[in-house]
Amino acid sequence: VAKLINSIGCIGNYKGSNIRNIFLQNITIQGNYYIGALLGKTTSGICEQIEGNYITIEATGDNIGGIIGRIEDSGGTYRFANIQIQNANITGRNNVGGVIGFGMGNLTTLKSEIQGKDQVGGVFGVKSYSYTTYGDNVKHTYYITEDSNVTGNGSYVGGIAGSSNYMQHMKVKNTTIQNNSNKGLSTGGITGYSGGAIGYAEVELTQVISNGSNVGGLVGYSGHLVSHSFSKNCLVEGYSNVGGIVGKHKVLSIYSNYNQSEIRAIGYGAGGIVGDLENIGMTAALNTSSIFMNYVISDMITAPSKVGGIIGTIEEDLYTAKDFYYNNYIEANLRSDDELVSLGIGGRKDQNIYLKNTYYYKYSTIN
Repeated sequence: VAKLINSIGCIGNYKGSNIRNIFLQNITIQGNYYIGALLGKTTSGICEQIEGNYITIEATGDNIGGIIGRIEDSGGTYRFANIQIQNANITGRNNVGGVIGFGMGNLTTLKSEIQGKDQVGGVFGVKSYSYTTYGDNVKHTYYITEDSNVTGNGSYVGGIAGSSNYMQHMKVKNTTIQNNSNKGLSTGGITGYSGGAIGYAEVELTQVISNGSNVGGLVGYSGHLVSHSFSKNCLVEGYSNVGGIVGKHKVLSIYSNYNQSEIRAIGYGAGGIVGDLENIGMTAALNTSSIFMNYVISDMITAPSKVGGIIGTIEEDLYTAKDFYYNNYIEANLRSDDELVSLGIGGRKDQNIYLKNTYYYKYSTIN
């Protein structure tokens, strides 16, 4: 057991080239920053075929992972692949992940508890770097969290990553993602915040619960594409801006997604696809967003105000020089304490006429 120092692991600060075929078991570490059962910090190379079992890390600082604390970008070719942890209990402050605190890789977390403040995720605290950095395995990365609990007490909390850029092929199942901060922002079944494309993600039998705002079945706050993904048999709950796919969405497209989950906003803004569309200053070339070819089937979408089958609320009138919101299918039961509720945009029913080729199941209900 090591106590209250930095860069702790079987190797504290690694600058070598290759680590393969390592099994870690019954490891307990107490420390501050850059903590991982295998590597506290690393800057290069290949790390693969790693398995951790019964790992406990109790840290007071940042960049904490069950296997690796932080991977720094030194400009080389990386491959962090086939790394798995299970039966772990990982605690830190910021950038806390079940496998890696800050970095990238092909990773799995099973039956584990991950806790922190900001940027907390089942696999990564922060999923860093673009997919092109992976070298020869860019097309086949997978991220999995199952049978686990991920708890934050600040902002950016997710089933796979607290915050992320590009990610594809993700699965979160039978997991609870919880943000206990009343002021906490951006909590999602996959990631709290996404600055890159999210695709081919599965969230199932999972609870995404926050005391704060921007809560999504897949992404809490999205600044990029979200496509070809689903949230099924989940509970998504927050104070405001709560969506079956995305809590708050700013730019680019949400398309070809499926939501079959219960959506609850304790304050306002619940939507079958998006809780709040941040469409301020949108033109055909600037701050452009679109929502199309999504399918919602939800037993219940509820909030005291601004409840929509597609979008809870929007921040400006929709940009209508061309069609950006179309071909969505909605089957839902909506409940609101006021009249700001509709199967389209709850907070702005007057804008529903601009939702083109939209299909509402005739047995859907409102209040």
